[in-house]
Amino acid sequence: SAPSVESDVSRVATLDRAAFVRAVLASNPSIESARQGWRAALARVKQAGSFEDPMLELQVAPLSLATSKVPWGYEVMARQQLPWFGKRSLDASIAAAEAEATKSDFEAMKRELAMTAVTLYEQYFVVQRSLDINAEHVKLMLAMRDAATAQLASGRGSSQDALLAEAELGQMERDAIMLVSRRDVGVAQMNELLHRPPDAHLPPPPANLAAPDAAIGNQTRLQAEATHGRADIAALRQRAHAEEVRAQRAERDAYPDFSVSTSYNSMWDMPEHRWMVGLGL
Repeated sequence: SAPSVESDVSRVATLDRAAFVRAVLASNPSIESARQGWRAALARVKQAGSFEDPMLELQVAPLSLATSKVPWGYEVMARQQLPWFGKRSLDASIAAAEAEATKSDFEAMKRELAMTAVTLYEQYFVVQRSLDINAEHVKLMLAMRDAATAQLASGRGSSQDALLAEAELGQMERDAIMLVSRRDVGVAQMNELLHRPPDAHLPPPPANLAAPDAAIGNQTRLQAEATHGRADIAALRQRAHAEEVRAQRAERDAYPDFSVSTSYNSMWDMPEHRWMVGLGL
């Protein structure tokens, strides 16, 4: 079962990147909608490869019911439609390719949403670390300003040093205001992905993020893997295959479909004529 958003996000001391992505994927309704669409496409595969429903007909001679001079007259017929050879397998192939394309669409949506979540998380991490660094710089500048003020009071320093320190502190305060604004916007966007109120509390990110693996391979191999593994490219290939099979299926439409039937008519005088079998096209 999918982890709850609250347990992954709100009840932790620091917000883990993987936990945030899991929570986004678990709480987004478009993911569930795409999953159900994939399930519906799989169900259509079974339908596409099956025969049409057989037909059963019953006809009654109503005037025979109102008299006792003749037996009850009726006719029963069963009929089954049979498509031309190969049509059912082609229909199943089309449905299977479209189901695979729907699955790839589902995977592409998950990857796109996860990528958005990772991007917002890393922006959140950068802004939070920038705020921490800014706070440390403010402490250092306050100490430098106090030292400059003390030297000026003792007659050994210059007023310019204290003024420069005050100017730097003012710039740092403006930077902090801008960073807080960026952080609030990022938090609102992250909460939107989680389908939570924009001002809902988010725990701070950890102090450090794991560095990417340096030995990730050469560029050519990475490009080949990215092209082969992209779900949206796979969906396009599968839909192209479905259209190719659909063209083959269209060629079969020129061939007739068959129907086989059997019937029993109680109103024939000769019993040998009452049961009939038929072939139609």
